[in-house]
Amino acid sequence: MPSIAQPISPVTFRSSLGRETGKNWIGKALYQKSLFEDDNWVQTFAAWFLIPIVQANAIHLSLGYSFNFSDSKEVRFSENLPIKNQVGNTGFETVIPGSYTPYFTPINQVTNGFLGKVKFDFTPKFNLSLTGNVGVYARIDNPNMIYFGAPPSPGPGQSSGLGQGPGLGQGPGNQPISQEDIYLILIDQEFSPLDFKASIDWKISPKSTLNSSYNYQETIFFTSHLLNLGLKISLWNE
Repeated sequence: MPSIAQPISPVTFRSSLGRETGKNWIGKALYQKSLFEDDNWVQTFAAWFLIPIVQANAIHLSLGYSFNFSDSKEVRFSENLPIKNQVGNTGFETVIPGSYTPYFTPINQVTNGFLGKVKFDFTPKFNLSLTGNVGVYARIDNPNMIYFGAPPSPGPGQSSGLGQGPGLGQGPGNQPISQEDIYLILIDQEFSPLDFKASIDWKISPKSTLNSSYNYQETIFFTSHLLNLGLKISLWNE
C-alpha cells in the first residue's frame, strides 16, 4: 500500500542560509514547516557542511557532517485495510501491517551522518562526482499498529490455561479482528540510513550540459534506486 493514497495540499514555509562556494568550506542550514488541512504540521531542521581535503587539478575530495531533525504534531499512521488477520490466527501483541496515510509524519526523527564527496575532472568538459552520506546514529519513534485483543480460542479438548473457569479470556474464534482492539504504539528504534549518488556532467557546448546520475537510498522504511538523465540549457552565459 502506498504511503500517500490521496491528494493533499499543504502550505509550506521554508528558509535556508548557506555557503555554496568557498575554499575553506561549504554548507547549508535549512528549516521547513508544512501545514496540512487536518490541523497537523510537519517540520524539519537540517544542516550540513563539507571541508576540502584534497584540491588537485583532476581530483577534489571533501569530507563533512550532516544533521536532520524531523517532527510532527500528530502521527498519521493506520492499519492497512481490509484487515486480513483473524483472531483465530493472530496472537496477542501481534504487529498488524500499517502505513502512513495520507502523508508521512515523522515523530522525533534524528539522523547524524558522515558526508563525503569526490569529484574527478577528466577533461574541462567532462567530470564524475561521487557523493555519500553514511548514517552513524539515527533514531525515530517508529509507529506500529499492535493487536491487544483477546487471545486465540483454544482448540477442541484444550484448556485456556488461565485457571479461572471455562471460556475466560477466549477469543471469538475466526471472526475478523475488531479495529477497537488495535492500538498505535510508538517504539524508539535506531536505524542506519545510507544515501549514495554518482553523477556525470558532460558540457557539450558553452550553453548546454548533459547530466546523468544514479541515486541509491536506504532508510528504515524503504530502499530505492533512481536513474536520471537531463539536459541543462543556459539562455545566456554568466
